[in-house]
Amino acid sequence: MATYQKRGDRWRAIIRKKGHRPISKSFRTKTAAKRWALDAEDKIESQQFDDPRDIENITVSYLVDRYIEEFEPKPSKKGSLNII
Repeated sequence: MATYQKRGDRWRAIIRKKGHRPISKSFRTKTAAKRWALDAEDKIESQQFDDPRDIENITVSYLVDRYIEEFEPKPSKKGSLNII
């Protein structure tokens, strides 16, 4: 369920769902805020909502570490990986 706040001459829609970070966005009219909130809630429930803040926190170091964990072969026995 979304919450709507009057902020000066604009309206802010705030969505809080369990298991998901709160999201908010400002609009000129309350109708536009309600329309966005309903659409965003539907996307969150169907797990199709892409939060742009998630991309901002990803570093190259994190991507390299994740690649090594997921794609590099792991030795199954001691001494099976010969490094020269």
